[in-house]
Amino acid sequence: MRDYGKLYTTFWTSETTRDLGDSAKVLAAYLLTGPHTSMLGCFRLPRGYIGEDLGWPLSKTNTTLLELFRKGFVIVDNESGWVFLPKFLRWNKAENHNQGKQLSRLFDQMPGASALRPLVALALLENSRFLSDGFIALLVTVSERLPNPSETLSEPSRNQEQEQEQEQEQEQEQEQEPSSPARKRAARPASIDPLFDSFWMAYPKKSGKVDAVKAWARLNAEERAKATEMAAVYAEAKAEVEPGFLKDASGWLNGKKFDDDPSTWRSFPSIRRSRSIVQSSFPDGGPDGIPKYSDVPVKEV
Repeated sequence: MRDYGKLYTTFWTSETTRDLGDSAKVLAAYLLTGPHTSMLGCFRLPRGYIGEDLGWPLSKTNTTLLELFRKGFVIVDNESGWVFLPKFLRWNKAENHNQGKQLSRLFDQMPGASALRPLVALALLENSRFLSDGFIALLVTVSERLPNPSETLSEPSRNQEQEQEQEQEQEQEQEQEPSSPARKRAARPASIDPLFDSFWMAYPKKSGKVDAVKAWARLNAEERAKATEMAAVYAEAKAEVEPGFLKDASGWLNGKKFDDDPSTWRSFPSIRRSRSIVQSSFPDGGPDGIPKYSDVPVKEV
């Protein structure tokens, strides 16, 4: 158990925190600084622990966890009881080799079959220092499972937790309540949605996968289907544009660019064509006042 936890003052003024309800702010602070939190940002935290520490009934714990999940603040593995804070390592990087070794030990303690492991591996690769070469090689291997991790993640479910404390009552309620295909679809998490794999394969710029997964989680089923379909159309429209000048997938999803008129995607001159025009017209950089191609700023398209 930790003696203390770190909370940046910007936590209270960030756009994400301001949009949270009061209970969600308390739970977010608890997850960042609580006695069960580890420097990995991924740790075992059964719902009962939260209720005991904060004095909350189970229903409030579940509702508040769900709010944080939908904001992308926390991801829950209901099967193992582990939780993961996707941005934790960005703000709590290892400061020396001993801490790097501790991160390796904590990662080894995670359940081997947990679908959180690929997400944590990617977060470590992107945000951590002082990691051994062997540990980095392991993280690369584990992170490759991200498109199709084990199907153990889901939205924090009120019914799942109530079954633990009120098993008989919940069994009766479940017998009376028919299962709904729509509810089953809603329970499927974005991070294990096989449709994301199709989207990722179609989208022309392969960078920022972790942020793309988070953006994907905020889309509903209809938006995910359309994004997957239009990603291929977008890729075809931008076939002549170098990937470095395109938006990351997360920005494309967050901006819901899949709803744009596809004809507008062809309205921009291709980067390669612009380069050839400038270079052929002014091979030596052009007359005074005409910049070389390398000096011309190019916006993301």
